[in-house]
Amino acid sequence: MELRRTLSLLAEEAAHAETEADILRALVPARYVLEKDQVYLEKVLDGKVVERWRIGSYRWWQRVQKYSSRWISRPSNPLPSKGCPASCGLCELHKNRTALVNVVVTNRCNSCCPYCFFYSFRAGYVYEPSIPEIVEMLKFAASQNDGKLLAVQLTGGEPLLRQDLPELVQAVKQLQVQHVQLNTNGLSLGLLYLRSEQAAVELARRLRAAGVNTVYLSFDGVQPEINKKNHWLVPFALEAMKQGKLTSIVLVPTLIRGWNFPGELGPIVEFAALHPELVRGVNFQPVSFVGCMQPNEEQRVTISDVLEEFERLGKLALPLECWYPVPALVPFLVALGKAHLGFYNSPVCGVATYVFVERENGKVVRLHPITEFVDVDGLYQTFLKLAERKMRHGLLYSWLARCLTPLGKLLSKKLLEKYLLARELPDGTKLAELLAKIISRKDYSSAGEFHYKFLFLGMMHFQDLFNYDIDRVMRCSIHYAAPGKLIPFCTYNVLPKIYRDKILRENAIKDARVVEKLQEQAKQEFLEIEEIRSNQEKQAELRKHPVYRQYYGQLL
Repeated sequence: MELRRTLSLLAEEAAHAETEADILRALVPARYVLEKDQVYLEKVLDGKVVERWRIGSYRWWQRVQKYSSRWISRPSNPLPSKGCPASCGLCELHKNRTALVNVVVTNRCNSCCPYCFFYSFRAGYVYEPSIPEIVEMLKFAASQNDGKLLAVQLTGGEPLLRQDLPELVQAVKQLQVQHVQLNTNGLSLGLLYLRSEQAAVELARRLRAAGVNTVYLSFDGVQPEINKKNHWLVPFALEAMKQGKLTSIVLVPTLIRGWNFPGELGPIVEFAALHPELVRGVNFQPVSFVGCMQPNEEQRVTISDVLEEFERLGKLALPLECWYPVPALVPFLVALGKAHLGFYNSPVCGVATYVFVERENGKVVRLHPITEFVDVDGLYQTFLKLAERKMRHGLLYSWLARCLTPLGKLLSKKLLEKYLLARELPDGTKLAELLAKIISRKDYSSAGEFHYKFLFLGMMHFQDLFNYDIDRVMRCSIHYAAPGKLIPFCTYNVLPKIYRDKILRENAIKDARVVEKLQEQAKQEFLEIEEIRSNQEKQAELRKHPVYRQYYGQLL
């Protein structure tokens, strides 16, 4: 049975494409089809199916499609289009604003992950834009979004290899960016802690003072034989962050079947739940066959695979019905006057939920999903009606809403109680008051209060050439900043010869002496980290360290 039509790319042809014309020649009709209980993406050439890839279960598909948004939000200053995905961007075909801007602050790294999108030792050049260059890129990104940027993520490579990172964060914050996120593997900070606790804590403190709101920390599992990347140094990085008041951490595991999935799913969530003073969420990323990761369908993990595994996790079990796709946020944002925030994504891109962690004597007893406390679907339907009314009546409705029936009053605690399935959280927090603050204030701090009471669980399945869907690209809201361009995540990384690698190479540092110095710094740190990964005596010492035992004690 055919479910939906779209456009896709022939994997082999697109992999070798070096020009925009090559990409457009690889473009073919595609369709989502149902067979038994699974959804597949079929690519069609000359009337024949030439590629067929599993996307996920029909249960998941039906669940997320309920929240598909028909609304769009065009860039405010789009570029002319030659055809998607050959004109990024953002071009006039794009249907979404920017929710998060990624900025590659360096392509240098101190690790060599087998699933990395790109790897500087292999690249042979150093891309490390100056602070003024990054500011200019972000100003261009803002020009595509009515002069505003909600959130910026500093990524790499490994951003902590930059000596001027606090100054860079400060410069980004001065652009009136509300949320600055640091994407890191934590190795540099953990290594620094072992050398000097004071220096590591001071660096974390400086980053927080400069404006880092959240740290996205790579974390692929609890067991050392699985998480070879940063198992030994993560506790020390976390301790430095805690002492430095960087206390909003999101763990980011890449899930690969037969490696850390399904075995590490539960331990990762439990690790997060055991450290509520620091860890605010886990954002899983099912593997994409991009960059260093060679395609192997036996290693494929889909969103529905993860959701099904969550249903079997015992005390950590969560039902499919508590997860919501990104566009489920749209009616709330439109009704509350935040339609510009850019969440008009495809419903198959990702899902999320919030859970309250029940603990007893310092141990995790159970996860309570948000749907145990709130009739989320009922609330969604109410906001959907408000959003549709607002879209129909435009400015007139906005004026009436402010003057006659302010949303903050209309959706007060009294009305919210209609959708509450419990008046209080298990810790005594009044739920109506918590939600009413978000609705009436509509600000960053009230949303933060809610976020700190729950543990966020989410996942985003970035595309590769096999499951590529042009509709997903057009609705993407995670964009990479580049000189004079703003590029959707799944074109930037999936079509590197056209976008990422070309941009980085063209804007690489030209001074050979500077390049040599920067590469040597990364290499020395890489070798020091490799020594820890391979030296059993060092590992035995770390196992005895009180910080290591503090973070891993209950799980190892």
